[in-house]
Amino acid sequence: TEFPAEITISRSHDAGRAYVNAIVRDVTERRRIEQHILALNQELEARVQARTAELEETNRQLARTNEENEAFVHGVSHDLR
Repeated sequence: TEFPAEITISRSHDAGRAYVNAIVRDVTERRRIEQHILALNQELEARVQARTAELEETNRQLARTNEENEAFVHGVSHDLR
């Protein structure tokens, strides 16, 4: 059976003999979670970009409205003189 694994190997000596210890960890679940996190990050980035575009458009509309209001106020104040 194949699965993604993390392997830790260490060497030790005792009474003149050399030993090798190996620990094998199945990282299938960790990989699945990492992929899920990546997908969530991509979704969040897309949402941030969409919201930023909405806010930029709203700011443009507000600037236009502000210009219209300033022109109106200027006209009214001119007429009142």
